[in-house]
Order: sequence, then structure tokens, then C-alpha cells
Amino acid sequence: MGCGSSQTENSRTNQAIVNPGNSSENNNQQKEVVKKESGVSEEEQKQQKFREEVIAAHNKYRAKHGAGPLTQARDLDEIAQKWADYLVKNNKFEHSDTQYGENLWGGGANATGKEVTEAHYSEIKDYNFATGGFSMQTGHFTQVVWKGSKELGTGYARNSNGMSVVCCNYRPAGNMQGAFAANVTPP
Repeated sequence: MGCGSSQTENSRTNQAIVNPGNSSENNNQQKEVVKKESGVSEEEQKQQKFREEVIAAHNKYRAKHGAGPLTQARDLDEIAQKWADYLVKNNKFEHSDTQYGENLWGGGANATGKEVTEAHYSEIKDYNFATGGFSMQTGHFTQVVWKGSKELGTGYARNSNGMSVVCCNYRPAGNMQGAFAANVTPP
């Protein structure tokens, strides 16, 4: 069995899951059991789902441009989450002083990871593939599809006033002068 568990404890846990008693009481018990077993809160589960939406949307767009898929980096998730929390808590919207590539998004409290990524990618309409290079109007787009970036970390924070901020950190950082032609190619 391992981890100090016993047959009696396991039997009680299984009973809580399958016992059809009072449905709302049973649902609460199920949520409690799932939380205890997984060690992950409902909020953490929502954050992970959001991160998965962001990375899936990024990888869809990256594939159009011949860029390999990004992988999720837990350490970057933590860094991005701390920055998003800081921005919301302090009612600010500014880039951090980071060694990583960084895209920010701000808006309403119910955005999906797909919507946030689409907003960044929509800057493609202003990007000149013939001349390349960085511009403030296209920097989010170019970082999303930057071929040299391999890992992504995402943080999503919201406050009671309806403000939300998403921070995406990329490793290695994109948008490097002199490297646009090799890293940002047409779809």
C-alpha cells in the first residue's frame, strides 16, 4: 500500500466517493476527497486548465509558422504567477525586470487561454515579414511564434474589481535584434 495508508482508510475514502446519500453532501465529500488525494485545490486546477489552454493555442499558431511546440515549465509558471499576482494586487500593468521573454494581457475576469493567445497573435496583421524586426505593435505576436523559444510559463490573476492580468514568460527569450528572419517566418 505504501505512504502509511491502511486498508481501513482506503475503504472509508472509497465509501465517500460511491455512497449515494445526500447528493450535495456527497458532492462536497467527493470534492474534499479529491483535494486530499491530489493535494491540488480547485483554484490550482483552474490555473492549470488555463495554462493548458494557453500552451495549446500557442502551439497551434507556432505550427503555422514552422516553430516547434512549447513545453510547460513549472518554474516559469511560478515566476509568471507571482508577477501577475503583484500586478493585480497593486493595480499596475507593466513588464517585470526579467531575463525571459514576456507577454502581458489585461482585461475582464473571464478570459480563456485561447482568447489571450489570440489577442497576442492578432498582431500578425501589422507584422512585415519582408523587413522583420521588433515593433511595439507586433512584439506579442513575434514572441508567440519565435522559433528559438522552447518553454512557456503562464500566470493568471484576478481581483474583486473584475481586473485580470495574464503573464506569459518564454525561455529562451524571443524578440532578439538581428534574429527575426530566422525565428519569425510567414505562415
